[in-house]
Amino acid sequence: MRRLRLVGLAIVVLCATGATFAASAPALTPHYYLNGTSEAAKIPEGVPIPTLAWGNLTLTAEAPSKEGTTSCENSAGGFAENPTGGGAGSGATKLFLSWSCNKPTSCPNGAEIEFPPGSGKKTTIETDIFPGGELDGVHEHVLGESLPWPGKLSEAVAGKIRGETEKVVEILGCAIPKSVEGSAPFGDGDGDTPQFVKKLTVCFTNPGAGAKQEPLTENGSQIGGTLTSKANWTPAGSGHVLCKGEGKTSTEEITFTGPVTGSVQVFTYEGQEIIDTKGI
Repeated sequence: MRRLRLVGLAIVVLCATGATFAASAPALTPHYYLNGTSEAAKIPEGVPIPTLAWGNLTLTAEAPSKEGTTSCENSAGGFAENPTGGGAGSGATKLFLSWSCNKPTSCPNGAEIEFPPGSGKKTTIETDIFPGGELDGVHEHVLGESLPWPGKLSEAVAGKIRGETEKVVEILGCAIPKSVEGSAPFGDGDGDTPQFVKKLTVCFTNPGAGAKQEPLTENGSQIGGTLTSKANWTPAGSGHVLCKGEGKTSTEEITFTGPVTGSVQVFTYEGQEIIDTKGI
């Protein structure tokens, strides 16, 4: 594994920035637009538009987990497009970077611990998060192998456009900064990633179990600040992940739910344009 702060926690849906309609309106098929929602502003079918997103997201581990909350500043790169044939807007998250992560309950940044245990040596720890691999029982810890994460717009409830990101796999770890990776169970032994002081937690989407990332979308009116288009995980109900991690002991593995809250701002990469959505 190569150490990169590529993440995960924040499961940003780059194909999700949208509009709000009257609750009585019928459900429509949402598409992407640039700088407004007139017919002339609709992105031509089959033309992928590179996007950027940034913002703070928090994953909260629910009982019986003792992980607590994990918050990160995030940025992401991907694309959005209107598929040929008139289907709902789609896209993908191709890269996700995270920094200033903090897990105050179970891995407070800068906290001092004895490591290796029993050595009498002191070091500090930090939260480390990155995208994982395929959920096949073998490659979950392979950095970034699950990317890109495909996404699509939907409007199951009239007036509420959501963007669902699929096939998300993310890794939450508690690492010793600038250390050399050790052997199993905390690494693959190739010496090119930091040492982790506890078992890694794997979080993932599973639509069949109701574990989705589908934030509500919000159109913007200009680039910058609160007027930028957004994908909102707040209020609650916009998605959660399932996680497998430590239980009461370091050898026990449990499965728990991790709701996500927060929001990210989104705009186009090349032209720095507003990206909106509307159902037709």
